[in-house]
Amino acid sequence: MPVKIRFLGVLKKYQPGEGEYWVVSDAVGTKVSDLLNKVLAEEKMVGYIVIVGSVRKEKDYVLQEGDVVTLMPLITGG
Repeated sequence: MPVKIRFLGVLKKYQPGEGEYWVVSDAVGTKVSDLLNKVLAEEKMVGYIVIVGSVRKEKDYVLQEGDVVTLMPLITGG
C-alpha cells in the first residue's frame, strides 16, 4: 500500500490537483525529511509540520505502509 501525502497552505502547489493526494509507492522505510528534501528543494525557507493520520510526527519519522501524511507550513507574522 502506498504512502499518501497532502500539502496545505503555500505547499499546496505540490498536490496533483485540488483535494488529491500525492501518492508515493516506494516511500515505505524512507524518512519524511529525505523524501521531502527532493520535492521541496526550492522551499528551503518554508518550515513545515508533519502530521501522520492525526498525530504530529518529527521530520525523521520513517514512513510506514498506508501512512497518510499531511504537511502543514509554519506561518509567522509580525
